[in-house]
Formats: sequence, structure tokens, C-alpha cells
Amino acid sequence: MPSYRENTRQIIYYLTNSAPGTNMNGIDDFKTGGGIIIVNDFVLEGEVPIPGLKNLASDNYFFTDLSENFINSLGLFCEANCYCDPNHHPFNDDKVSPRTEANRGCFHPVNNGIPFEKARETCHKTNSNLVSIHDADKEYFVSSVVAIFGSKKKYWIALENDGTNWVWDDKSTDPFNDWDKSTNQPNTNGGKLMCAYAVNTQGLNVGWY
Repeated sequence: MPSYRENTRQIIYYLTNSAPGTNMNGIDDFKTGGGIIIVNDFVLEGEVPIPGLKNLASDNYFFTDLSENFINSLGLFCEANCYCDPNHHPFNDDKVSPRTEANRGCFHPVNNGIPFEKARETCHKTNSNLVSIHDADKEYFVSSVVAIFGSKKKYWIALENDGTNWVWDDKSTDPFNDWDKSTNQPNTNGGKLMCAYAVNTQGLNVGWY
């Protein structure tokens, strides 16, 4: 299993109720270089947050309510380091967490034209999976990533017919689908076509086959 320790983000955690100094050059350089600064302004009853501390924190990493729950504080270290390898595309949904770069996963398109089972096996060897698509937002994201290979490029999705039903590799039962109705999909052609693929049919519009 590959190690990405060398890419781990550096984090500074402040638990304080004192105003920071006026020279912020080093702090700004730290944040520009990818470092994360978490600030927990230890606000006592009757006090107000210190404006300078909010400016010190990285975006979405300023808090005034973590003093009683240090488990939440520890969780922030995990969120700050939930990101993708440089060769992967992060899919983020701010509704899930505005702080986490890849809260809906990391994706790496591969243009090698191999059969479904070989593609699945190749993914598993890198601790990955074929892509599962359960909503329009993710479908749009995936189609935009695959678009680097040109228009109408076919790509496998993690959906296979078990002889009776279409089953996702992640065992999801979400009803979302984008079968191409103009060609009467899904159609296994008498059991000969049991694996699903997607195509950017026009622009980023997608059809499943």
C-alpha cells in the first residue's frame, strides 16, 4: 500500500485567548505553502472573540466552541489531511464539510482500454475502486474529469449485472441511473453485455450503456 506521508500537511493548532502579534509574514507564508492553522479562541462567558485570531486561522478553521470537546479538535487534524494524491482529482461537497478537500473521494482517470474485470483488478491493486455514481453532481464531476481524454470517451462504471439485477460494487441500492433510453438501455444482449459503461454523449451530458 503506497505511503503519502511526505505529502501530509503541516498543522499549527492554537488554543488561546490572547491577540496575535502584528507581524504575520511567517504565518502567511506558512498558509500559502499549504499549511493549516487551526485556532480555538478560548472565549470565556461574557467575552467576545478576538478579531485578530480569526484572521490568523485558515479559512473555516476558526472556532470558539471546542474547549469542552477535544475529540472534535482531534477530528480537525483528520479533516485537514483529507486530501488527494497530486495525481488525483478531489471531489468536494461543501454541504458535507467546507474544510475537507476531498470529502467525496479522490478520482484518477486512466486511459488504457482494458476489459471490465481487468480494470477492476487494476484499481484494487492500487487500493482503489471503479467509480460508483449515485447522484447527478458526482456524475457531472466524473464526466468533467474524463473529458480530458476527448469527446464520447467510454469509461467503465462499477455496475455489473449478476444475471438478475444490476449491482453496484459498493452494494448501494440508490435508484439513481442515467441509462440511455434512446438505445433501450439497459440491454444485456442476451447475457453477453453484463458490465456497464458511461459515455459523455454531448459535452458533459452522460449516457450509460
